[in-house]
Amino acid sequence: RLYNNETELFNAKGTGCITQLWFAGDLVWRNFGETIIKIYVDGDSEPTIEFELLLSVGVGFNKLTIDPWGQRRIGNTALSGGIYNTIKIPFEKSIKITGRLPEHDIIPVDSHGFYFMARGLTTTGLPIPILLSGGALQLPTNTKLKQQRLESYVALPNEQVTLYETNQTQDIGGAYYMIAMEADNDHSLHYLEGRFVAFIDGEEITLSSGTEDYFLSAQYFDLEEITLSSGTEDYFLSAQYF
Repeated sequence: RLYNNETELFNAKGTGCITQLWFAGDLVWRNFGETIIKIYVDGDSEPTIEFELLLSVGVGFNKLTIDPWGQRRIGNTALSGGIYNTIKIPFEKSIKITGRLPEHDIIPVDSHGFYFMARGLTTTGLPIPILLSGGALQLPTNTKLKQQRLESYVALPNEQVTLYETNQTQDIGGAYYMIAMEADNDHSLHYLEGRFVAFIDGEEITLSSGTEDYFLSAQYFDLEEITLSSGTEDYFLSAQYF
């Protein structure tokens, strides 16, 4: 069962890689998607990765899934569960996964029934190769998946908001993997015109001319929810018309 404090779901020592996570809860648990998952990699004292279940698969505002959907990378196949991802989470020494009930449960209770699976592999010999893009990109064996969060931020008109920035004092490379956004505006949808820009090794690169363009949609997501898969990589969204 899952409680109001952190409950340990999985703990493993050694070298390996998580390749799939799956979560489910009590029948008709309406804010199940707000359940908090924390992942500690290689003894980190603070969560290396932390997420709400629905937002982790690109669904914002705890929107209940009526029509089940799934891709190779992510999916949500049931009303109170069936949330999964196949994001690779490598570890060199250890990994621990915990869960906690949402901050504000719709029907306050001490605990909920909770179901969880972690799949992956471990090794006692050579490091596990980490492959992306169908094997076209191999990452170093000491690669570590990290997360940066920006929460409850109120942006001003025309403000350029930094979503992610690496530590400039460390001479290391990396690869940007996923973005999940939950944003709203009380007055209009014009905020979706904001450009996505990346600054890579000092060079400014325009990724898209608007927010919905970045997610390969158009006209402010006017067909409401969409899920996409393109080539060897899935686009991490279940975009909604805000």
